[in-house]
Amino acid sequence: MDRPSPRRDERGTATSEYAVGTLGAAACGAALISLARTDWFPDLVEELLRGALEPFTLVELVRDRLGGFPRVGRR
Repeated sequence: MDRPSPRRDERGTATSEYAVGTLGAAACGAALISLARTDWFPDLVEELLRGALEPFTLVELVRDRLGGFPRVGRR
């Protein structure tokens, strides 16, 4: 039960794919760290968490920002 060896031109493909994925993850992490160091980001996170914990906050946000709810169904 010998596995066929990969062709020469495919050697290192998995390694390079992992490298690209690692670089992408590092870039996303760097972007999040730079955002977290801004003045407004912690306030935004706090507002989002408070909104998620309060059940009617989303309803109020939609009502205030969009000027009401769209009508659904027959007119």
